[in-house]
Amino acid sequence: ALFGKSSSMSSLQQVKASRFQQGDRVCVSNYDVRDEGMEWRRPHIRTPGYIYGVVGTIDDDCGSFGDPSYLAFGLEAPQARLYRVSFEMKHLWPEQSTSTDVVSVEIYEHWLEPTTKEI
Repeated sequence: ALFGKSSSMSSLQQVKASRFQQGDRVCVSNYDVRDEGMEWRRPHIRTPGYIYGVVGTIDDDCGSFGDPSYLAFGLEAPQARLYRVSFEMKHLWPEQSTSTDVVSVEIYEHWLEPTTKEI
C-alpha cells in the first residue's frame, strides 16, 4: 500500500486514548516525520514551519479526525488525535522577547513529542 501496511476501514477508525493532557509540555518535531512508511518534507501544510523544534503547552484535546495527510489524496484515513498547543511568541520570534502574547496552533499528535525542556 502507498502508506504502509494495508488496513481495513474498521481498523482505520479505531481511536487511541489521548497521549497528552492539558498542561503537558511538548516539542514539535524538527525533522521529516516518518509514519507508516510515509515521509513528509517541510513545509507540511498542517504544521507551520515556524513551530518546528519549538516547545509549547497542550491547551486542549480537540478530538480525533481522519488524518488529513491521507484525506488530501482521497484515501481512507486513520484517525489522528488533534491538540491545540500554545507557544509563547518570544520563542517563535526572538525580536518579540518582551511580548507576553501566545500563538495557538492545532497540531496532530504524530508531530508532537513529550519534553522536559524548559519553556
